[in-house]
Amino acid sequence: MHAGTDLLWYSAKNNPPFDESKMKSGFVVGGDVAYTFNNNVALASGISLLVSNGQFSALTEYYPVEMKFSEVNVKTMSLEIPLKVGYTFRLGSSISLTPMVGFYGRYGVDSFKGDVVSCIGGTSGANTITESWKPYNGYTSSRIDTYTISPIKRWDFGCSAELKLTVKDHYVISAGYMRGLINQDDYYKINNNSLRLTLGYVF
Repeated sequence: MHAGTDLLWYSAKNNPPFDESKMKSGFVVGGDVAYTFNNNVALASGISLLVSNGQFSALTEYYPVEMKFSEVNVKTMSLEIPLKVGYTFRLGSSISLTPMVGFYGRYGVDSFKGDVVSCIGGTSGANTITESWKPYNGYTSSRIDTYTISPIKRWDFGCSAELKLTVKDHYVISAGYMRGLINQDDYYKINNNSLRLTLGYVF
């Protein structure tokens, strides 16, 4: 089993009007199944419950380019199943180091209310309105119907790289990077990126 923090930020192919993303922290908890062969090749899978927090800003689509959404907050809950392969290096009688690479699949089970800050008139410092939205439902401004955000997609698939330190065969510290390969919305084409740090225990 494991628990830890997940630091999420977005990158985008449609840039601009995608402006920037800030890294925000969430948390992850779950269980693992792992096996190490006699030749030290390791396989691992499991399931995790992940609560993610994300934030990005976006520009207008027309000239002159100005701020459209100065802050879009995205909070979701999802289930994640990885499949990883690696190699275990024995550093002593009670310590081992295992670098791993692999893929993951993720499905969003729910989204939570977050704020969308819209810049009416295109300037980020004046005349803004703040409204709430649920990312899996999408957003349309109550003031300007062209200010919309398409629903965040529930499915994601991506690749991962991880470094796992095991002490006394039971205590595990893991650090990894994950990169989503599926665009999470239809317009800005944002992709998930995350750094993850977890502590675990092997029974």
